[in-house]
Amino acid sequence: MILKLVMNLFIISCIFDPADKIFGLKTLLYLLLFFILFVILFSNKTIIFDKSDIYYLLVIYTIIAISYFIGKVRNINFNNNIAYGYLKSFLFLGLLLFINIESNIFKKMLLNILMILSYSIIIIFLIKLLFNNEYIEKLTLYLTFEVESAKIGIRQYGSYTVPMIYFKTSPLIIFSIAHFIKKQTNINLIISILCLIAMILSGTRANIIIGFAFFSVSFFIIYKKYRKAAIIIFTLIIILFLPKILINFFSVSEYSNTIKINHIYDYIKLFDTKTILFGQGIGSGFMSTAFHGLTYNTELTYFEIIRIFGLLLGTILIIFIILPGILLYKNDIINSLAYFSYLIIAGTNPLLISSTGMIAIIYTILLNKDIM
Repeated sequence: MILKLVMNLFIISCIFDPADKIFGLKTLLYLLLFFILFVILFSNKTIIFDKSDIYYLLVIYTIIAISYFIGKVRNINFNNNIAYGYLKSFLFLGLLLFINIESNIFKKMLLNILMILSYSIIIIFLIKLLFNNEYIEKLTLYLTFEVESAKIGIRQYGSYTVPMIYFKTSPLIIFSIAHFIKKQTNINLIISILCLIAMILSGTRANIIIGFAFFSVSFFIIYKKYRKAAIIIFTLIIILFLPKILINFFSVSEYSNTIKINHIYDYIKLFDTKTILFGQGIGSGFMSTAFHGLTYNTELTYFEIIRIFGLLLGTILIIFIILPGILLYKNDIINSLAYFSYLIIAGTNPLLISSTGMIAIIYTILLNKDIM
């Protein structure tokens, strides 16, 4: 009972309060959950750790330790608080050693809370659309600026104006789509469509495009008797909307795209021989022409990994990050595609080296264990 309560509160905190500014309980709940799982495991006479988990964590933490040492030695705008943030994010993976004993509870709770997140996005959209008033505006400002768990407003893409009810953990909803669409019942198909609508209402390019693409491919794979109709519908949608989407969503003059392009130029300048091989290390920063000042992180996640870890460590890290999806592909193609879809979304958002990214990795590894 206590385990379920703490695990539920921990997942809720991770999903609805990723910046840990609403409740301020994420770290405490993590430690408490870790302790409870530790006690349960060691109360058994036979203690069995999964060797693959140990090796996986050993490689990851060795990379982190080496990169921290490089950051301290190279001392390129080194900030210990930033380095600690990276270390804390990867510490979430330590749950792998213990969470196996209650993996089904973790997965079930995560999917339920992600479903609640989807409904919350849709409800907030409808409330703002129908009953917008000063109290709703105060809630919007609170979530957006004070606790930084969401961005709520409108987003302009060229001639397109789209609603933006973006919770920072909303890309994880793609796992809910995968879970429900696989069940092949009408009610679960409706739930998966609602989850897709939530991703679209988040208002980000990556969520909209990758979410729709993943749903389309999954529907095509699972609902074989509707394939011809699906091909016709999706082809019409692509013909009607793809040209406008490409023009409006990927315009080089769009503000977010301009920042990303400037950051790419910055990375090219940064990648001298030392940096390209060994990285600048965890905790390092660089002068951004896009931000006109010092920055320690950008939305271009995989460029960041190379900047921080270099090709030698960064390549190993990326391989170990994509490995759970590769192993899952043969036996569970839908969840495998969901994981890779998340990794694509995370490529243009700082959602990988974070508690959100670690949850995606843990969830996918646990799915692998179910099959084995």
